[in-house]
Amino acid sequence: MNIDIDSLIKQAQSPETSLREHAENSLLEWCEHDACSAFAALANVAANNTEILSSRQYSLLALRKLITMYWSPGFESYHLTSNLNETVKAHVRHTILQLALDKNQDSKIRKSGSYCIVQVSAVDFPDLWPELLVTLYKSILETHSLEALSILNEIYDDIISEEMFFEEGIGLETMRVIFNILDDKTAPVETKIAAAKLFYPCLMQMSVVSPTSSLKRMNLVIDSLKEIISKWEQILQFPLEDALLISPEEAILEWKFRGSIYEGLAFVHSNFSKKILPMNFLNVFRKCSLQDLTPASTLYINMISGDNIAFNALNKYIIHIFEYLSNISRANYEREELILILESIYKLCCLDNLIVETWNSNFNEFVSKEFGLMASYSLRDQISDFLISLSSNNFNIIFKEFITNLNNCLIIEDWRQLESMLYIFQSLLINDEDILNVANLNIENLLSSLAKNFHHYITNTILFSRLILLIPKILEKFMDDIENIKLITCEFLKQSLAIGLDNYNALIKSSCLLMVNSYCSFAELLTVLGDKTCQEVQQITLKIILQILDDSEDDTYGMIMEVINNLIDCNLPNDKLGEIPQQEFNLILSITSRDPSNVQMTVESQECLKKLLEGLNTFEYSHYIEMCFPSMVKVLIGSSVTQYKYSALLSLALEFITIFMKKKPNDGYLPLEICKFIFNPLKDVLLVSNEDETLQLSSDAFSYLIYNTDPIVMVESLPGILEVMDRLLSLDVTDSAAMNAGSLVVTVFTHFENEIKPYMKQILSGTTKRLIQAKNISTIQNLISVICYLICSNTEDTINLLSRLGTEGDILKLVLNKWISNFEIIRGERRIKQNILALNKLYCLNNSNIKHIMVDDELIPYDGDRIITRSMAKEMPDRYTQIPVYSKIIKLFIQELSEQMKQPEHNLKIEETVETIGDGNAAAADDDWEDVEDVLDYEKLQEYVDDEDDELHFGEDEDDILGTMDIEIDVKELLIRILKENASKNVSDFDKIYTTLSEDEKRILSECLV
Repeated sequence: MNIDIDSLIKQAQSPETSLREHAENSLLEWCEHDACSAFAALANVAANNTEILSSRQYSLLALRKLITMYWSPGFESYHLTSNLNETVKAHVRHTILQLALDKNQDSKIRKSGSYCIVQVSAVDFPDLWPELLVTLYKSILETHSLEALSILNEIYDDIISEEMFFEEGIGLETMRVIFNILDDKTAPVETKIAAAKLFYPCLMQMSVVSPTSSLKRMNLVIDSLKEIISKWEQILQFPLEDALLISPEEAILEWKFRGSIYEGLAFVHSNFSKKILPMNFLNVFRKCSLQDLTPASTLYINMISGDNIAFNALNKYIIHIFEYLSNISRANYEREELILILESIYKLCCLDNLIVETWNSNFNEFVSKEFGLMASYSLRDQISDFLISLSSNNFNIIFKEFITNLNNCLIIEDWRQLESMLYIFQSLLINDEDILNVANLNIENLLSSLAKNFHHYITNTILFSRLILLIPKILEKFMDDIENIKLITCEFLKQSLAIGLDNYNALIKSSCLLMVNSYCSFAELLTVLGDKTCQEVQQITLKIILQILDDSEDDTYGMIMEVINNLIDCNLPNDKLGEIPQQEFNLILSITSRDPSNVQMTVESQECLKKLLEGLNTFEYSHYIEMCFPSMVKVLIGSSVTQYKYSALLSLALEFITIFMKKKPNDGYLPLEICKFIFNPLKDVLLVSNEDETLQLSSDAFSYLIYNTDPIVMVESLPGILEVMDRLLSLDVTDSAAMNAGSLVVTVFTHFENEIKPYMKQILSGTTKRLIQAKNISTIQNLISVICYLICSNTEDTINLLSRLGTEGDILKLVLNKWISNFEIIRGERRIKQNILALNKLYCLNNSNIKHIMVDDELIPYDGDRIITRSMAKEMPDRYTQIPVYSKIIKLFIQELSEQMKQPEHNLKIEETVETIGDGNAAAADDDWEDVEDVLDYEKLQEYVDDEDDELHFGEDEDDILGTMDIEIDVKELLIRILKENASKNVSDFDKIYTTLSEDEKRILSECLV
């Protein structure tokens, strides 16, 4: 093909869609016919410095896309139509490498060239491009190339495997280059920073080495760590006290460099055995970090009023120092060292001007930070982590020193310093270590001093906010040591809320709400405060919420909803329609409607609604329904104009409707008028919408509407119900959308047993077809519950009905295979027990037709000669060994039993049993035990198994719609009883199945049943 490359590139960048699409199609067509000339032309344009920048950049971007299509079969999107020859590949490789390494090129060209290098490396390196690393290493060592270091970093991120790193010598060679750069006095600091960054992926590769690794790998790790630790020590032994004397630009680079070393030290300490680190590793670098900390904290205070690049760089540097200190926080510090750290922390926790200004102007920013939802990670966060992670001895030394200092500083004029100390106190109180000699700390005197200064602190909003957030932490930590703890808690809570209610400042009001959450985290307010005071606290808190609600946004909504959730826990049990519950209910609706796409808030609001609806009678339930259902149904009806396309508001309305449908009155069914009001709107959503999430939510609500309504009332709506069921079971809706189809089918079977008999075969046919073709795990699990319900209800009739579906029983075989192959993905104890019970009923049926059905067992690995790519593997069907269905059921039971025996609860019971046997009753306990062999033959197993007639006890069905009664024993006990009975009675030729079991499976049976 004769193509004008310049004209094609110009058209490909045209603002006109038709021209642009024509050019792109022409380029693809050119590649399909002659990829070699197309690639060569694009590479030539990219390398031509006289071409305009946009054309060169487009050429590289086009190459980046086309490489995945025409370069190698290693790419999933590879086209076989036109192959690139090695000459063109070599030309392209040379071009992109030169462009990426040329510091005189525009940064866009260098970056685009780097992208292409990484893509080509994925399939060509090292076999077809051995000179790549040689070129990069040479460029790094001779010219200190930042570009080469950047490319090498990307290659390590995406290409270098463990095998390449260790066995092919790439790791060793890379680290030699890094060590040379760190030793090179002529290398700029920027290059050393890049080299330190490159060493991080090397550390990650080396961290996989274990004591069982080869000697070659172990020696590489030991030697490399010894080398880098020596170099880090040489660098850090000279303190940065002169940073004030050098230029800001130089200081920033030095902080970045030293910060990268502390980051590496933290990684080494966390990920490598102490046995392979130098003996003095901890002591040397602990002293280095403390040596750097003191001048850094002084510098921090001097720069605190500025918001500039240097101050941010200093922050990051100190964060890395504390990242390392946090990693060694359980080491044995000298007292003087801990006091030095504490003195530095006093300075470093002072708020800078930017944060103070931000919090004072927007309380939502303060809430996000204190609520733990702020994306950024600050220096105070890292210091808090350090204080929280301190060992008992270190913690108590710091805590005692801190309390002494705090008592002397409660009336200092510098509010920043005092707020810093209160923040440090708050962090120390989160540490789980026990505080020694609490009586000597005079905590009650401290609380008394804080109370006296309450109104003094209110002159600064941030300081007062910190104080009221601190006090509940003090009360929680020392609740067992403070006399009159209930009275003190009550006084501080009431006093804080009173100030918050009367104060105009939104920051203080929002802090009061955060404070309420803190009190509720450790105290049952209804018990601590008493009914009357608790209601007063609830009312004041609700008023504060209303005061800040209009100015709230984002994370504050979630925080407020958590406060409401805690307030609901304080509601009087017999006051379901009182003023407070109704205020809470109205706030839930009001807040969620403001920002229905706020995930954290909507999740919390659903929890609130569930609590409010718990235990309501019909009258109370109807009252709440009348307050909100008209608006919710209005949302559903209004969404019909868009065919119920997804919207956050529609999703929220369906979530709330579902909760109402699940939380029916405690004295009967859902009210009749509600059913009539909501049935058609929900049905319309289910028959029209094509949105997965909308269909999931509406089908859940619809199923529970039917499930919790009197069947006599719902029977007249059966045609509409069957219409919805037919749509969900059809293949017109996606797997994901049909996630609750099984629940609806079970509900129809349980509520309309007589009415649906004429449709039984049709419904079961639709259910099985949907199940057989389903891929979504949740949908499979939900549809399997239909089969479980039917088999538990009438095993033989269900099997006969399934046998008549399809031709020659193929549907029955496909259903059993689908069910059994997905047994392991079943989640939830009740579902697992239902499946076990149903499979056992199937097994005990001893049906000759079922006995001979073969199902999938073990996956057969591919053993052909072809190289299978990932895309080819996806299209190749998995192959399995085949096994009789009854044998597979027993194997599944044994496998599940083995998993259950690994659960922590089981191990705890074993430990308790051992402890019991280990005390005075050891001899008696021994009398009850009999030595058995690890693996028993079947006759011996029968002899040992206790053939007691253990009855299974059933409880009320809750939560999921399963149709079967809940079994009150746990999964492990259920399996043991089932296997015991089957073994002792030789149900369905258990003896023959037993002989086919592996030694491990027999051993598990012996251990669990005998």
